[in-house]
Amino acid sequence: MAELDKKHKAALAKTSDSTEIKEENYVHKNRISNEKLELEKEYQTIKDKKHEAYSYKYHLIDMLRLSKFTFMEKRAQKWENYKYTFNRRNFLLQNGLYIAIILIFIALCVITPIKKGTPLLTYNNILNILQQASPRMFLALGVAGLILLTGTDLSVGRMVGMGMTTATIIMHQGINTGSVFGHIFDFTPLFFWKAGEVKRQIHFAS
Repeated sequence: MAELDKKHKAALAKTSDSTEIKEENYVHKNRISNEKLELEKEYQTIKDKKHEAYSYKYHLIDMLRLSKFTFMEKRAQKWENYKYTFNRRNFLLQNGLYIAIILIFIALCVITPIKKGTPLLTYNNILNILQQASPRMFLALGVAGLILLTGTDLSVGRMVGMGMTTATIIMHQGINTGSVFGHIFDFTPLFFWKAGEVKRQIHFAS
């Protein structure tokens, strides 16, 4: 790279025409990109040779011990295979959302004591977060099960909203102020009948 920069500066010093300067800059960029590709190829060749030597080493151990590896040797093989197949771009594409959530959480843990004067990770805050997230956990588990079974379900929010509306209509005492599909419901007798049944059962039990 240093030699290419020297040649590029020398070529620019010899010319003053704007067109030639643009062409020289374009050629210089192409040379740099080619050198980077060659460097990446050399790195990949070195990486392949190291991996082949490592695999050959454990191949010999496999032949001597008849595939009886120790726990640490198995972990070392898995770690070597992970390093060999690791791709930074694919890793960021697959886990970028989780990394962003972790970074935001760390930033909030640092900023909250400075701005509010109280730590974020307190017992009450953690308990409050768990209480708010616990009802949604069952919905998330259901959708996760559908996704694992190669299915999709985008109606979770609408089903929750419909369930809340239905529960509100049923639990409301008296005639409902709003209508559903043109019908006005009144479930008050149902509550009185249920309350009577409960009292009757308590009376018989006593």
